[in-house]
Amino acid sequence: MAEKRRHVRVVHRDVVRFDAAGTTFEGVSVDISRNGIQVEVAVPQSFDQVDLIRFSLPERGAELEMPVRLARHGEESGGDGQYTLAFEFLHGADPQLRLIENYIREAHEHHLETDGLDTEARDVPRLDCEVSARCGGNLTGAVIENVSPDGLLVSAEGRTTTGAIVPLEFALPGDGREVSVRCRVVYVVNDSVGSRIRFGARFTDLSQVQRARISGFIEHTAATRSLSTVRSLITTGDDGGYWLDREQSARVLREARHAVFYVLLAGEHTIHHARRVIDVDESPESDLLLVLTGTAEAYPGQPLFLSFACAGSNYYISSSAESVEPQPEDGECRIRVVPPERIHRTDNRSAARKRVFEDTGITLYPGGEERGGAGLIGDLIDISWRGFLCELTVHHGVATGFGVGTPVTYTVDSRYGLMSHGRIRHLSTLRETANERVVQIGVETGVHRRTCHRRVVSATEWESRLSAVGTASGGTRPRCVSRRVEYRNRRGQAIAALVNQVGHGENPTVIVIPPAFGKKKETLAPLAATLCFNFARAGHPIVVIRFDGINRPGESYNQTDHPARGYEMLHYRPTQGVDDMRTTLDYVYNNPDFDPARVILITSSMSSVDARKFLLSEGKRVTAWVSLMGVAAARTTLMNVLAGTDIVANHKLNVRSGVRGMLGHLVNMDILARDLIEQKYAFLTDARFDLARIDLPVLWILGEHDHWVDPREVEDIMSVESGAPRELVQIPTGHNLRNSNDAAEAFRMITDYCAGIADAGFSAVVPPREVVLAMVAREREAVFQPLDIGEVSAYWHSYLLGNRHDSEGYDFYDKLVEFRRFITTEAALLDPAPGQVVADIGCGTGLLAREILRRLSARGGSVGAGLTEIAAFDLVPEALERAKEKCLALVAEKGNLDDVSLRFEVQNLEPNRFLPVLDFVEHLELPVHYLAGRIEGLPDSVIERWYRQGDPELGAFLRGTPGASPVSLPEEPYARELNRASRFVRGLLSVGDLQTAPPGLPDSAPAPPGTYRSDDLTFRLLSFGSSSVPEREDVPPRIYDAVAASLFISYILNPDYLLAELHRSMKPGGRILLSSMRPDSDVSKIFTDYIHRLDAGAEEKPQLAAAQAMLNEAAALFELEEDGYFRFYTGEELCALLKASGFRDVKAVTSLGEPSQAFIATGIAVTDPPQPWSRRE
Repeated sequence: MAEKRRHVRVVHRDVVRFDAAGTTFEGVSVDISRNGIQVEVAVPQSFDQVDLIRFSLPERGAELEMPVRLARHGEESGGDGQYTLAFEFLHGADPQLRLIENYIREAHEHHLETDGLDTEARDVPRLDCEVSARCGGNLTGAVIENVSPDGLLVSAEGRTTTGAIVPLEFALPGDGREVSVRCRVVYVVNDSVGSRIRFGARFTDLSQVQRARISGFIEHTAATRSLSTVRSLITTGDDGGYWLDREQSARVLREARHAVFYVLLAGEHTIHHARRVIDVDESPESDLLLVLTGTAEAYPGQPLFLSFACAGSNYYISSSAESVEPQPEDGECRIRVVPPERIHRTDNRSAARKRVFEDTGITLYPGGEERGGAGLIGDLIDISWRGFLCELTVHHGVATGFGVGTPVTYTVDSRYGLMSHGRIRHLSTLRETANERVVQIGVETGVHRRTCHRRVVSATEWESRLSAVGTASGGTRPRCVSRRVEYRNRRGQAIAALVNQVGHGENPTVIVIPPAFGKKKETLAPLAATLCFNFARAGHPIVVIRFDGINRPGESYNQTDHPARGYEMLHYRPTQGVDDMRTTLDYVYNNPDFDPARVILITSSMSSVDARKFLLSEGKRVTAWVSLMGVAAARTTLMNVLAGTDIVANHKLNVRSGVRGMLGHLVNMDILARDLIEQKYAFLTDARFDLARIDLPVLWILGEHDHWVDPREVEDIMSVESGAPRELVQIPTGHNLRNSNDAAEAFRMITDYCAGIADAGFSAVVPPREVVLAMVAREREAVFQPLDIGEVSAYWHSYLLGNRHDSEGYDFYDKLVEFRRFITTEAALLDPAPGQVVADIGCGTGLLAREILRRLSARGGSVGAGLTEIAAFDLVPEALERAKEKCLALVAEKGNLDDVSLRFEVQNLEPNRFLPVLDFVEHLELPVHYLAGRIEGLPDSVIERWYRQGDPELGAFLRGTPGASPVSLPEEPYARELNRASRFVRGLLSVGDLQTAPPGLPDSAPAPPGTYRSDDLTFRLLSFGSSSVPEREDVPPRIYDAVAASLFISYILNPDYLLAELHRSMKPGGRILLSSMRPDSDVSKIFTDYIHRLDAGAEEKPQLAAAQAMLNEAAALFELEEDGYFRFYTGEELCALLKASGFRDVKAVTSLGEPSQAFIATGIAVTDPPQPWSRRE
């Protein structure tokens, strides 16, 4: 369904003639809509008297004469006297308006066919709404008519002008928190009747938190409108689906005993999630008793609309409430639904079927027998170009030869164009007697099969392989340099790529690695390092090319200029990925540096869907294909990731899904769904036909614990007959492979396969970890952009609290069985005792603090054991409020925690970022390498160059020593900023160091006395947050018996400084606990297990929207870790941190799911802990 808009505009460039006050003059049109036209013109004095315009439409012949009025005029553009005028068409020209409407519709459809993008010209699609607002100045009665995270359209009484700054206050529907912002007016439209105006405005000071809330509102509203539109389509019969009769409906409801239902009540605009309750006294197939979450105000007789998914299809019921039982104490409402007479089912096939209206016979030969044998005669029901449905009557003895997957040959009227062989994909029994049964059989045609052998690497074998990771020794250690190149596609759009080239042969093996969904070219640096290391050791030349996709994260062209993080994929289309691969191969075969001997394509995740389409047309230029955790067909994976939302089915119903979050990125689901369907990416049937035509060797690596990808679909397409070898390998890992030991072994396997394709004659090894990390660090440094303190605060606010006032945010994790076990394990390992003082560092919303209280209560409480104190610290005040509410509620519930003192304190727990600089200044024995990884924005390569300089005067200069005169100043901008930081901690600032210099003083003059922070100084490259001069504090009182830092240490730049501070605050013998997500964390199993529990009715209050929102936040967190802002640790690394900080009896365990996604480490405090600088060589 087309987007509901007041104006659908299309480009129209032609001469326009004006009549004004008896004078005629000309301009050039810009665009046109049914309501009016925009024109560029050198404006005469009489421009406001224009009442008639004349223009022509392409291929429409006669000139149109339209009565108009001036609606608005814009600013002068370019200083050449040209203005943009907007004219509104007036009534009285209906026949001409119909000509304009037809032209706009045809031009719009042509644009969609040729460009594939929405005609929406904004960076971020807007959402139509009706929200009351308060404006500053003389504007009253304001109503927001549409909104996006970038701006809005407002109607109001009064006047304003283009360029004016308008303060605006409003509350989004469903969110009681007020948004207060300032906007710059972009254009103004004056109403032809009355004093109301409409103006478009862009936000000028929207915070990250407010932007996230607006995005959340758009996503939620789009989902609600989708279901409402489906209801309308099904009611009118315009959706292309079909109805099930009473008997069929009863069978579906029997199968859907535990389905999650979506409920839309008449008169409401909110989708409710519901679980089904089966009454033992009622027949499940005719009884629908639903429990709705939320405060639904339903009433008996109220019309309602239900949808649910079952066995791969979507079903819809239009009915009414028979009875209603509100249960406000549980925040629920029980509704008994009037049993439906029929249920609507949507057809989600790849190829549309056509009914066969004449009696047409068909003869089937099961088992692929020759047609000369005895066949089974039946009736053809419907056909598509990929198969058919038929009905047969078979005797029981014969029926045993039929089953899903059975090959068949057949004869049928040649006019239908069906092939002669196929395979049974669906089989159902319609009715049965003692001797025979009537069956419906769906046959997929034109695909030959072969046995697919899935080689399974056991967990034991895998662990044995991992024990050898990083032990490679001997031979050369080539340095793999990443060279940035840029090439352009046929539209002139730039693609940024990294080229790693080792060896000097004229004909290297070329490896092309496209980006996975939402990833950048730097993500798979460890894979590139593994390939280059092994090929170089064998003396075999190799080139590895990784590139950023267009309209994706990274440095390549994006339709949105400088998109914010998470907004880079608003214009994402899979077909663009195909074009990106084609453009990259053009570069490979037409560059001055190398001439490839062969090309191997390595794809991962969703880029494997792009690859199968690319290889259909470009397979002759590729030698082999490797798919790592690749998606076979997009629809199944998208439904997994989107918590069951089927955007493909929505699009086939012409229903808009809108802009939604997917794995941390906002995506226009309508653009995505249209592309998937039109280009045949979505369905497994399409994938089978594609794989049959790709005549290349293929290695497909599956993850045993990867729950985004359906292994049955992969095995299905890999069993399709082709003319080249296929290899399917399953390894015991999850979906995400990048920096972990699992990734290292998987990359070794891929390198081994590539070596075989290239006949390079070696067995691959895992390169030393320092080789891989050096390459990762260099590439990160080249693109790293420090986050400012505002972005950090906004991120954690959104992560912990969610984007809507009713969002659960981090608290949603408490609904996950795996996370509850993780928190319980942490509390047990910390083992707090009554009478102790416990600190919860980075407590978030208090899930661990509450569990600690629960454990204390189970041990008999604190009565009689002396005062027990729990001190909780976090950066986000609202998160602390949630933590306080939880803990106080538990104290009131248990009754034996009266002697527990609770303290909640807002605190930035990040150690002062100047502390490493202070240690470097004060301890001359520390080399400059001490600063590696300790100062944000200071590349390791710069430090290495300073170190190689070997000039003592350079070291003195970097330490801020007065009078230091180095022979040369390599990496001068970095050197001067580090010198400034050193002089800051020494109290030697000059006026030139300040961002705002006092008037009348030279730059070399000492800075006036004052309390300065890093914000006051000029730092363009290095980032020190908002830090003051660090002070050497007295030894703090040793007050804590136990300290917990649950999933916190990963987000600290200098964790050893934090651990040193915590150690000094702990009593000897006290216990510390740290935990971290594991490298390459994969929550796909945890997330999909939750969805499956919803389907099985195991969750009391299903919350799919909250689940998807939290998945998006988690995915965004993982990407920040990939980009180097955070760091996840292995158990060994956590233990190393604790041991280096002086803790004894250090141990680590795994937790959070199976396989585990987190490590927990504990240690015991000692009497005299060391300082961070004293542990460095």
